[in-house]
Amino acid sequence: MDGRRVTVWCDDEDLLDEVVRVAAAAGCELERVPDAAALRRRWPGAAMVLLDEAAARAVAGVRLGASRRRGGAVPG
Repeated sequence: MDGRRVTVWCDDEDLLDEVVRVAAAAGCELERVPDAAALRRRWPGAAMVLLDEAAARAVAGVRLGASRRRGGAVPG
């Protein structure tokens, strides 16, 4: 990572707990967003974006930023 925060949209509390635990162990800062509108605002500056399955479905086919991301993941 380059010091920027990882943006997370995850409503699955068990999965989020695991993501927070792993991020803390890695010394990585997370920024949780509640919805697609907030994700869109954070998209350009996020070092990486993590979405749960429901969030990934919610944004499928939606253009969130000027370009595609290389750093995205859907943990499961």
